[in-house]
Formats: sequence, structure tokens, C-alpha cells
Amino acid sequence: MPGGFGGLMSFEMKGSFAAAQAFLNHMQLPKRAVSFGGFESLATQPGAMWRGSIGEDKATEAGITAGLIRLSIGLEHPEDLIADLNQALAHATT
Repeated sequence: MPGGFGGLMSFEMKGSFAAAQAFLNHMQLPKRAVSFGGFESLATQPGAMWRGSIGEDKATEAGITAGLIRLSIGLEHPEDLIADLNQALAHATT
């Protein structure tokens, strides 16, 4: 990212909760996290943390869908991170 700052992005996994779990389980560089505070890439699945406690209707209303992934981009080499995300996506979508 320009200026040395990391980036935060969210995306939906086709296939919903199970696909999001498979994606997170196959990532090697980003670590699974409950908050974004480090310099390394971190990933979380908000639906795994919030849908049970606030209920499915409120979670969906807030945009917390079952397949939502939030990824905080850290300082890893971009090509390494892209390769890791590609292999995790391949595992999650097969």
C-alpha cells in the first residue's frame, strides 16, 4: 500500500459459511484474528463471531453474512500474499 499503510478489505465467499471456513483454514500467511492490530496480515470471519450472539436477522441487517471475510493486509511480500490467497481460494471453491 502506498505510504507504508496496510489495507483492510472485506469480501463474500460463494458457498457461504463453509466456504469461508475452508478459505480461512487454508491460508498460510494471514493469521486468524479477532481484531486487527498487528503488522502481519490478519483475517477474520465476522459471522463466526457475531451471528450467534446477536442473531441471524440482526447480523444480516448489519451486513454480517455467513460468508463474509475481513482481511487486514500487513507487511508480507505482495507476491507471497497473493499466492497464499489464491491457493486458499482454490481450496475453498472446489
